Amino acid sequence: PSSDTFMKYHETVRLQHEKAKELPYPHFSKISGWGHAFRKYGDYWEAVNTSARKWGFWAAHSDQGLMYYVAKYIKKDLSIAIGDRIQNWKAVEGQYMPEIESDITGVLIKYQPKLLAYQNSCNAVPTPVDEVKFHWKCTPPYDSFAHFYGKFKPWQSKYMIKDNTHYREYKQKAAKSIWFRELNELNDKFNMGLVLTRWNKKHLPEMKRSSLGYVALYSDRKDIIDGNVHDLSGYAK
Repeated sequence: PSSDTFMKYHETVRLQHEKAKELPYPHFSKISGWGHAFRKYGDYWEAVNTSARKWGFWAAHSDQGLMYYVAKYIKKDLSIAIGDRIQNWKAVEGQYMPEIESDITGVLIKYQPKLLAYQNSCNAVPTPVDEVKFHWKCTPPYDSFAHFYGKFKPWQSKYMIKDNTHYREYKQKAAKSIWFRELNELNDKFNMGLVLTRWNKKHLPEMKRSSLGYVALYSDRKDIIDGNVHDLSGYAK
């Protein structure tokens, strides 16, 4: 971001943490969030299958909520992918609320090259019942990358050599196979010293736990408010 946006980003964090000290646990208001009250402005956030006027989406109290607030209500210049729709928002001089510039369906598909592999059974006929709810991921930009969320990360999973040659489109099996294939090539190229044939016994135990956790918790905010960890907003000075 620009230096101006960067400073406003840090100021947003500082102000929110100050206000949070006056709030009961979890020290976050779902009404005003990071500084914008949706109901006050007749506004709402929108997802594929829902919309709402409270800061209740995934990680709204953490990085995702903060970046949404900064991009939409401070910078006022962003594009949002909602299923196969792309919304573009812009600033209007003298106006607090950003204005929607366009809301287009299917605009990215013509720019997408051939995929390395499918995920979430996007090429399966018929679609497995438990995968139907994920079919919104079968359009760009979602099908163009692999988001290994939570505990489903390849480096924290068992590795089978046959996965390198047998891509399976169910869930993220193909993406996981590609990840290990690339790791194998990098291991050979840069002499990394990994023994992939012994991954499960030698390397997996070392990678099994994420030292920084998996998701931002409300308790993390409490640690900041209570002064148990350093408040990074101070780096803005």
